[in-house]
Amino acid sequence: MEKVSGYNINVINFRDCITRGSQFTIACQLDINDADGNSVPADEFEGNVFVAHLSLLLENGEEVSSFIECSSSIFYEGNTVSEGFQDGGAILFEFENLKIHYPGSYCFKIAVFDMEQVLVGPM
Repeated sequence: MEKVSGYNINVINFRDCITRGSQFTIACQLDINDADGNSVPADEFEGNVFVAHLSLLLENGEEVSSFIECSSSIFYEGNTVSEGFQDGGAILFEFENLKIHYPGSYCFKIAVFDMEQVLVGPM
C-alpha cells in the first residue's frame, strides 16, 4: 500500500443524523487537493485505505475519545475510527449508532489518516 503524502486532505459535508433515542450517525466526505490546491479525484487513491478518527473536543480544549460508543466502526487502540469507502468518486466515512457518555458540552472532531500512517505512527 502506498503512503498518501503531498496532499491536503479535508473533511467536508460533515453532518450528524439523529436516528433513534440517544443513538445517531455521523457521516462525512473527504476533499483531497494536491500541493497547488487542485482537487484530486478519489479514484486516484484506489487501493489506499483511509481511516477517520472521531473524538470529542471539550469546552476546556481537551480532546478525548473514551466517552464514545460506536457499534459499527473499527476500533484501533481504543480510538474510534471508521474505514472509508468510495461511492461515486468520493471517499465517505460513517460512524453509526453513536452514543456519547459525557454529561457536559462538546464538539466532534474528525482527523483523517491513510492506513499506513495510522499503523506506523501515533494519531
